[in-house]
Amino acid sequence: MIGDTTPEGAPTPDSTPEVAREQADRKITDEVVDRPIADSLKDGAWVESDEDGIVVDLAKTSVPIDRVVRLLVERGTQRSFLTMAEVQQELEDANASADAFDVVFDRLKKARIRIEEDGPDVWDEFTFPDEAASVSDPVRMYLREIGRVPLLSPQQEVELAMAREAGEKAKRRLVDEDLSIDEKVILERAVRNGLRAEERLVEANLRLVVKIAKKYVGRGMALLDLFQEGNMGLMRAVEKFDYRKGFRFSTYATWWIRQGVTRAIADQSRTIRVPVHIGETLYRLIRTQRALSQDLGREPSDEEIAAEMDLDPH
Repeated sequence: MIGDTTPEGAPTPDSTPEVAREQADRKITDEVVDRPIADSLKDGAWVESDEDGIVVDLAKTSVPIDRVVRLLVERGTQRSFLTMAEVQQELEDANASADAFDVVFDRLKKARIRIEEDGPDVWDEFTFPDEAASVSDPVRMYLREIGRVPLLSPQQEVELAMAREAGEKAKRRLVDEDLSIDEKVILERAVRNGLRAEERLVEANLRLVVKIAKKYVGRGMALLDLFQEGNMGLMRAVEKFDYRKGFRFSTYATWWIRQGVTRAIADQSRTIRVPVHIGETLYRLIRTQRALSQDLGREPSDEEIAAEMDLDPH
């Protein structure tokens, strides 16, 4: 059972014989699953990468990633840190592809820019399930059901991510190697544990999908469809999450959930592909509008934005 051992594998004070057996199984699993392929794995091997960072389809990004990175590095150097929210917002403004988050995070890390997770816990403003009183019965039933799943602590997130990772390694070994019967039994158990860990990570964060998806009501998609797209983003986050980077899973998943929802809305409504140079102009416009709003203490007019960007307002 995940979480019944200390990081060194020693039994917890309240261990039972059943727990001790599970710990012994886990130790054997670690040896069989991890050790033979440890030399072939590098740190972060669960994320596709090359010398310059994670491989990403930059063709899907309207604004070059390098430009976003330079802007964030400059801001982070001036302040000595960045928040996770502003990194995600900058990428969203740039219409970046979903995988761009990992690219940018790794490059900021190489630049020694500290990234802080945002203040209140992501669940603080989530009331549940009373807020569902005004929605349809199927939605209310869904909210009530996912509300029964307990949230995870940071340590549980790491343990589940590690179990999932071990399951993926075991799955590859089952396909690629000639194994003894005992090894196959242990590896198959690791695969099952990994699948259970993956399911638990998803189920414990379905409320996060609701919290994010409900902000996009009225954009042309039904609420349950928004949930579905957000859930797909959540499952992608589980696949991509690297616990070694040090931030909460919910922080990482927020980006993928938002990407799933916003991309689905855009795909449904967009009939004309926006050229890259127009995408860059829109990116500048969004950033200019936000900067003027902060300076003026109000929403800027079209004329003020145009003047700041040196554009014709008409």
